[in-house]
Amino acid sequence: MGVINVLETHVANMIAAGEVVENPASVVKELLENAIDAGACAVTVEIQSGGVAYIRVTDDGCGMSPEDAKTAFLRHATSKISKAEDLDGITTLGFRGEALAAISAVSKIDLITKSKTAGMGTAIYAEAGDVIRESDSGCPDGTTIIVRELFYNTPARMRFLKKDATEAAAVESVIKASALAHPEVSIKFIRDGRDVLHTPGDGVLKNAMYALFGRDFANNMKEVVCHQHGISVRGFTCTPQSSRGNRGLQFFFVNGRAIKSKMLAVALDNAYKEMLMKGRFPTCVLMLDVPPTQVDVNVHPAKTEVKFARERDVFDIVYFGVKSALEAREEKVVPPPSVPKPAPVDNVTKNQMKIDMTPPVLKLSSSPIKLEPMEMPVRTEESVISALEGMKNEKKSEKPLMMRSTYMPEYRAEPKAEPPKAPEREAFAEEKPSEVKEEKKIRLIGEAMNTYIIAEYGDSVVFIDKHAAHERIIFEKLQKNSGSAMSQILLTPEVVEFDKLSCAAILENREEIEKIGFDVDEFGDGSVVVSAIPDGIDVNDAVAVLEDLAETLRSGARTRRPDILSETMYSVACKAAIKAGQKNAPEELMAIAERVLLSDDIRFCPHGRPVMIEFSKNDLERKFKRIV
Repeated sequence: MGVINVLETHVANMIAAGEVVENPASVVKELLENAIDAGACAVTVEIQSGGVAYIRVTDDGCGMSPEDAKTAFLRHATSKISKAEDLDGITTLGFRGEALAAISAVSKIDLITKSKTAGMGTAIYAEAGDVIRESDSGCPDGTTIIVRELFYNTPARMRFLKKDATEAAAVESVIKASALAHPEVSIKFIRDGRDVLHTPGDGVLKNAMYALFGRDFANNMKEVVCHQHGISVRGFTCTPQSSRGNRGLQFFFVNGRAIKSKMLAVALDNAYKEMLMKGRFPTCVLMLDVPPTQVDVNVHPAKTEVKFARERDVFDIVYFGVKSALEAREEKVVPPPSVPKPAPVDNVTKNQMKIDMTPPVLKLSSSPIKLEPMEMPVRTEESVISALEGMKNEKKSEKPLMMRSTYMPEYRAEPKAEPPKAPEREAFAEEKPSEVKEEKKIRLIGEAMNTYIIAEYGDSVVFIDKHAAHERIIFEKLQKNSGSAMSQILLTPEVVEFDKLSCAAILENREEIEKIGFDVDEFGDGSVVVSAIPDGIDVNDAVAVLEDLAETLRSGARTRRPDILSETMYSVACKAAIKAGQKNAPEELMAIAERVLLSDDIRFCPHGRPVMIEFSKNDLERKFKRIV
């Protein structure tokens, strides 16, 4: 008996379903693309329970004949291509003929369709890939596909699905991408009986952006238009001031197909180089028109990745197109102010309207004040620095927080006649190290480059990276207090805006996030309201932590609960730690040195970088050739 077997049809369909159908969003994507390929002007997508229980996609496209409707459920049955040469010039969104067969293999499907020339429509019911019944049906022109009980016959795959809110957010993201790619198609999305979005379908990209993301998003965009080497890019990119903390609103399209491309993202980032702060990302909606023979879309089953024959040209056109849009200056002609013609008035009104135009004179005790020119005092460099420090301290005191950080270790100075002035920043940690090394004298030598603490410790000289050390100190404290972390309650809650998928990811993992000290709640329309943040972190840094975490969760880089908790701890520790280049008092530097040198648990930062480098006396003497 042979070892190699030919798989049965339903087994092959199940394998294809694993490649094409990952979740409800992938089902909606395939059905929506088929509707657009069918020439639809209007498409309605409705889901229930995140799309697991119910998905309906209705279009007013060309529809199908009874024969085509039944054939469509067969694997590799497609109307898009007919021979191998067609793969070199694909212009449609679908072409493999696997979508409907793969979806029906893991669900129960109703298909109702009617072509424009037919007098009667066709209704087909399929289950687990097999057509169960077929009948005539009275229905409008176009096609309606209803998918029920997704993955009902593959319970193992059900366990990999996320909460309904997260799956629904993923569906909405797919719909938004299709609506942007095809603004000429009116797309309506209904979730659990509620209208979520509806695009006009007038062919104007900016109107579709307005309908999907709101007025502020649409108005803060600059138009991009560039043509060279037979390739063109058009669309919109944001002003630097309206950048965001993640890449959730970067949309790239090639020949009307939504794609993911690191190369295009890098080209976009390079165009904004030196315009954005670290951790900020531009938003964009960019359409690339590339000759079909120079792009390969047959790379991935989901068709979200493509290969370009001329990558350098594609990179350049995105870079120069966005760069030109950002550097373009709009010349605005301000018309002269129009003076309204006064209404006719009678003599009595004229007398009442007499106005005394004499400049007013300030008076005090019936005597006019004589205003003398004031001489401004000459500001020395010392007085300017003093004033700036005062402004800095005053600004710090105005932060809307009810607590101050207590992450700095206490500095125990020797008693003196006059106690030293307390530093601005409080001590790093309250507790003493559990295991103290053999007592050695620590002498602070100073600091290099406002980054590296230099200290003498016994017979050695040590260099300590103050940011890495402080980051590890905070991380250790967060781990110790996980589940009961101290929070700062904000006097004014902060509203943080995300895209729907990132917002759903934050809310889904709210329990882990709150263990670190955050208090977040849903605010509606892709936003969360933050009422409390971890102790010892600035409000702006706390928002950046949430944005970074949302990007991590959205990209699926980490999905396990312990990883989510650790990722949040990493971000909080990094944001709360003192920064390289920041000036610190000698007391603060000594406190860090003590914490590092008197215990063994602070040797690497949470990301694995070394905290300290040590040179013994023998090392130094060998360097200076004092000993051999």
